[in-house]
Amino acid sequence: MSSNANGSTAADGGPEIKKVANEIANKLSSFVLTLNGEEPSEMEDASNKEDPLNFASDMTLCKEKPKITVHRQQWGSQLDFLMSLIGYAVGLGNVWRFPYLCFKNGGGSFLFAYVCFWVLGTVPIFFMEVSVGQFLRRGGIEVWRKACPIFKGVGYGNVLLALMCCSYYCVIITWALFYFFASFSWEFPWESCTNYWNDKYCITGKEPHEVIAKIAANLTGSTETSVEQFWEKRVLLQSNTIDDFGGIQLELFALMVVAWLIVYFALWKGITEAKHFMYFCAICPYFILLVLLLRGVTLPGAWQGVSYFLTPKMAKLYDSSLWKDAGTQAKHFMYFCAICPYFILLVLLLRGVTLPGAWQGVSYFLTPKMAKLYDSSLWKDAGTQVFYSYGVGFGTLMALGSHNKYKHNAHKTVITVSLVNTGTSMLAGFVVFSILGHMATTAEKNVGEIVKPGVGLAFLAYPEVATILPLKQVWAVLFFLMLVILGIDTQVCLLEGAVVSLEDVLPPKFRKYRKATLAVFCVILFAAGIPMLSRSGIYWLTLVDQYGASGYALLFVVFFEVVGLAWGFESRRLSWT
Repeated sequence: MSSNANGSTAADGGPEIKKVANEIANKLSSFVLTLNGEEPSEMEDASNKEDPLNFASDMTLCKEKPKITVHRQQWGSQLDFLMSLIGYAVGLGNVWRFPYLCFKNGGGSFLFAYVCFWVLGTVPIFFMEVSVGQFLRRGGIEVWRKACPIFKGVGYGNVLLALMCCSYYCVIITWALFYFFASFSWEFPWESCTNYWNDKYCITGKEPHEVIAKIAANLTGSTETSVEQFWEKRVLLQSNTIDDFGGIQLELFALMVVAWLIVYFALWKGITEAKHFMYFCAICPYFILLVLLLRGVTLPGAWQGVSYFLTPKMAKLYDSSLWKDAGTQAKHFMYFCAICPYFILLVLLLRGVTLPGAWQGVSYFLTPKMAKLYDSSLWKDAGTQVFYSYGVGFGTLMALGSHNKYKHNAHKTVITVSLVNTGTSMLAGFVVFSILGHMATTAEKNVGEIVKPGVGLAFLAYPEVATILPLKQVWAVLFFLMLVILGIDTQVCLLEGAVVSLEDVLPPKFRKYRKATLAVFCVILFAAGIPMLSRSGIYWLTLVDQYGASGYALLFVVFFEVVGLAWGFESRRLSWT
């Protein structure tokens, strides 16, 4: 009787003894780490707590206990992480890519599809990537080994997309640098038709209407603005077809060397040491865009362009291609990069909406065309653009999130970045379409006919408004500096995400030589961008942008990423995390 009672007591006390022993072991482990000058990992403490979801049981291809032992650099504050996310997510995708896809797909119709994708898919996936990276403390590849190994190929797809994007992002930065240096002149080279690259079809838009009508009547072809001819015949030396490769634009080649050197030196101490740089890149462009917008909307015909931007074409919404395209020491510089674009955008907005004809462009931007919503390519473009704009599917968000403290509240950060990102796209849309409305009014054309839709739209609209601002040289320099900042900011984060992801799976010795490894990546990607500096370079860049770094490739990777995390890692674990 007594033996049974004693046995029962021992059995009942067994779990308690084991629990006490585990607590003692954990305290000893923490004490030893403290003596060695190391901090106990919050992640390891969390993994020793009671596991209400039974992480450790039923180990399968998609169930492995996520115990983290890798030591990561951490953000110094929540503001550092917020500014880095803004700097990454808010970039050329908003100011350069969004307006041209919106113009291509009929303005308001594209905007309607974009908002649908934004609300229903992008924000949840954005939060999912950040939180999974923060929870597992891994980059875009290694996170899958911990979450669901059978989907590890998705991680390699993320990295490949990021590298494809990196290969041409510096080309766009190079174009912006070309305009930046060209702005240091009393008269802009794109203001007149008297340059050696201009022809008889050139008009400046400043001629009286009677003169423009007379020129058009005497020509068999359509007229081109001086801004268009500077872009095509001076900057790009553009050929007529993709197979006419021609030579390399040596001026652009030299500028791309400068761009890659900036990216390399911004990253050589790691992303958490580039905070000042990221702040600068995230903030500065907004000030410049604001100035351009203020000037653009006051131009004649500006609202015709804005109307084109905002008016959806219902037929386009059934076009699948539209949905496919819709995705410490340096901390002060990072803040500047995050905030400056808003100031510039606001100035541009205030000027743009006061231009004659601005509201014609605004109307085009806001008014949907119902017939366009039936075009599947519109939905494809909108889907790809919203994923591209938020940086979803590139693995970079997981890498940035992995530098967070384990208990960081990512909800507020993600919601803030989501509102800022979409607000920036709308702000840029108003700027561009107010300017297009003014250009259409000046040339006596419809907004949809004023320029050829394509990746160069930003380099046609923004220089136009710069010429009619007071102190135009100052604002032109600031605007193209903003484009450079936006591009470099996103490029730095994309490259960091790819490098961190690959470092996680490479032997540890590669981490000891991070600067050399980073230099190799930069040289390879620089070489990949050289063909895009040729006479047919813009065709190659469009090809990579549409089919390599975005398009169906991006939608495909994002789809399997969601499946892998929701099914393999299980949605209940994500919500518990």
